[in-house]
Amino acid sequence: MGILKVRLIKSTNVVNKDLFGKSDPYVRLELEQDNYLKDRDFGYQVSSVKRNDLHPVWNEDFAFSNIPGTLENMVLTLKVLDKDFGKRDNKCGKCKIKLDKEGISSLPKRIEKTTDRKLLRSNGKIVLDISYHP
Repeated sequence: MGILKVRLIKSTNVVNKDLFGKSDPYVRLELEQDNYLKDRDFGYQVSSVKRNDLHPVWNEDFAFSNIPGTLENMVLTLKVLDKDFGKRDNKCGKCKIKLDKEGISSLPKRIEKTTDRKLLRSNGKIVLDISYHP
């Protein structure tokens, strides 16, 4: 069994979902093995909240353990959310990373993905480093 290590570095151009002030973004990282009949869930982890920041920098480390010997069909989903105190959090963006398609190894690989596509302004992006240690 291995460990998948993720360093959440930053996000840019987060959608402003707040009426007053700016979004308070955080990221929910979810890992699953997308099997055709029955998916296997490896849980989720959550970053810290960055208050009033549309270009947050986290530099936070996460680890998912008990990963099978291969990353075949493994998908890391990143959801960028706006923390709303006292009500439901707003969705700001999302992306999925198919780990077996990215060539992940024990050396950290820098990955940049679009989380929110826009027609009239810059796309939201998220940057992270991923490594796998069997």
